[in-house]
Amino acid sequence: MATTQRADLGQGQYAEIYRGAACETADEEIFVLCFHGGGGVAGEPAMLRDFCTEMVAASPRMRAAAVSYRTRNRDGAGLDDMLEDGARALEWARSQSQGAKARGARLYVLGASFGGLLALDAVRRAPDGVAGLILFNPVSDTGPGGFANEVVPAAGREDINPVRLYAEPGQRPRVHCLIAHGRADDVVPVEASRSFARLWPPVNCKLIEVPNAQHGFFNRQPHCTTMSDHVARFVAGGGQPGKGRAGPGNRSGAQPGGTPKSRAFPAKSFLLYCIGAQKAGTSWLYNTLGRSPDCLTTPFKEMHYFDVQRVPQESVHRTLRMRQLQTLSAELAGCDSGDDEKRLRKIATLAEVLQIYTGPPGNHRRYLSYLTAHHTGERVVCDFTPSYSVLDRDAFADMARLGRARFLYVMRDPVDRLWSQTRMMIADSGGDPLKDADFEAACLARLRQQKQDGSLGLAARADYARTMTELEAAVPAPRIHYAFYETLFSQQAVTRICRFLGIDPVPVEGGERINPGRSMELPEEAAALLMQALRPQYDAVFGKFGDAVPEAWRLRYASAT
Repeated sequence: MATTQRADLGQGQYAEIYRGAACETADEEIFVLCFHGGGGVAGEPAMLRDFCTEMVAASPRMRAAAVSYRTRNRDGAGLDDMLEDGARALEWARSQSQGAKARGARLYVLGASFGGLLALDAVRRAPDGVAGLILFNPVSDTGPGGFANEVVPAAGREDINPVRLYAEPGQRPRVHCLIAHGRADDVVPVEASRSFARLWPPVNCKLIEVPNAQHGFFNRQPHCTTMSDHVARFVAGGGQPGKGRAGPGNRSGAQPGGTPKSRAFPAKSFLLYCIGAQKAGTSWLYNTLGRSPDCLTTPFKEMHYFDVQRVPQESVHRTLRMRQLQTLSAELAGCDSGDDEKRLRKIATLAEVLQIYTGPPGNHRRYLSYLTAHHTGERVVCDFTPSYSVLDRDAFADMARLGRARFLYVMRDPVDRLWSQTRMMIADSGGDPLKDADFEAACLARLRQQKQDGSLGLAARADYARTMTELEAAVPAPRIHYAFYETLFSQQAVTRICRFLGIDPVPVEGGERINPGRSMELPEEAAALLMQALRPQYDAVFGKFGDAVPEAWRLRYASAT
């Protein structure tokens, strides 16, 4: 049970403080400053009482302070008065957490609705010491056409507009951000949070959209418990979305500071394996499904568990992680720059994922424990590892037995895919960037060499015919969904995938590709070489899907016949 007390901030401000159970007997590690909503017209810290109680129950080493600020109805205050109170509250919170800084304390700022505006303004102006932002249906747009009421004028306040200021170079603090917004919100539209989230690198910001949820949803069950668990994971990971390990008492089920606790796979959830060829859009899909509250993704997009175990050449993925761990350890030993905490977090994250390889052969307990360590009721537990496409039917059968698994196989026009991969390999080969003519020549030279040595078009990850045969020999058809890169970035395609998963559709936010690589038109010689090598793949896909094959494939195939 959380304990509460009241603290005086001066000048009429106060805070209601909630302490997790472990704060009574152990060092406090997490401090969360919370701003309530009310549009600046009304409101008080007690509005956050239920959520703060749930939040410290999920994070027993947390101290949460719901702080007051002047409002229009109670104090006759204007917007600038409220922003001033927000800045003062952050200064106070920073002083509160400063004493425990040496013990690893971290400061977070939470803002709900109008309180989100105060949180964003205060952190932008004075980000020092703040590990992350937590925002529930926040007011993030005070420009013309944005949020307006008795406090924020209809003409807008561009001078404090977060969606503008956070987009400017040097204005966005180097903190992580967790945003949750109900899709049925008729006070602050969910699109406002989508626009604001797009300002951040995906790795630094996670937007959770809650289906059928209205404004202030997080204060009501079952959302109160679900959202407090999301916050617990966020702060446990040092503010890195999706990377948290639970602390003691967290409902996610992980053990503090060590190996995730062994647990049965959640009865009402299932595993999703996303497989496919290289450069086929799986990174974009990982980010898109990761926004769904129904999907649990891992900090590492690609787990590389089954491929490392079953295909000798794929063991390189484990080796690379081991080398990264060694490099970080060496840097830590020889560094006194103050970045120790960041490096230690990376080391802990790598060490945790490497434990999946330590179990006896055929025993997947550690792998499943890692996947589900932070499970808070999500229907789908995801493993996005495209290179699983190299596996055979025995491996697929083994995978299918775990967690009522389903498979999503993404394919891309064979010629376009291999041309994209070739450009990527040449661009990443080291040295100074080549001029366009030299770059094209280098790409063509690589294709000619592959044709000469007989390797052109033989990559196992892009052998659609073989993968489909092996997959369908081991997995029932209703548990397989095929998708095409050329139509993947559409709402229609994502909705079909969500329907296959039995979850609410995830809104598509543009068609941004992840890691697009260097662009270059396909030369005629390259097109001829690639089509000659890859014709069997076209034949296999057309033979299975017929008219469902994207038009781009058909045009490419027709032009070569």
